[in-house]
Amino acid sequence: MRSLLLRVALLSAFLVISPLNGPCRGVVVAAAEESADEDAGGDEESIEEEEEPDAMEDQDETNTPGGGEDAESMVRNHPKGEECIKVAEELEREVGLFDNSGIGADGRKKIAEKMKEHADKVTGKDNHNEFQQAFHAHLEKLHSSSGTFGAIDACIFLLKHHDEL
Repeated sequence: MRSLLLRVALLSAFLVISPLNGPCRGVVVAAAEESADEDAGGDEESIEEEEEPDAMEDQDETNTPGGGEDAESMVRNHPKGEECIKVAEELEREVGLFDNSGIGADGRKKIAEKMKEHADKVTGKDNHNEFQQAFHAHLEKLHSSSGTFGAIDACIFLLKHHDEL
């Protein structure tokens, strides 16, 4: 019983110190499973740790076209990058988050229209290569797959589509 109390105290302290979604989560799960096995009378020598999938592996490459830190820094270093991000964030506040499928067809249409207007200002190219249609199609695909897509991702998409990145 004393061993169980010690384990619970250590586990509680560990949970307070360590985030559950970090690299130590498997250790916490293994420790909890070991305690449960001992309480049930199990004598397992080795406890398999729960493997957490790498967040980057789960991300569909189509959700963030050319995403990653390099693309983000390219957007931020672009002469119109910060302006693009600012307007995209304002658009998200006004209409809804780019990756929120709850905005529906009307929301996607409005976002695509506003992003087209924004792209015209940023690049000086009016609906270059049918940007509005491409952005709308990307949102539809994104919403059907429940991917993530934020303001920086929208600017990466915009600048790449307009041959600016």
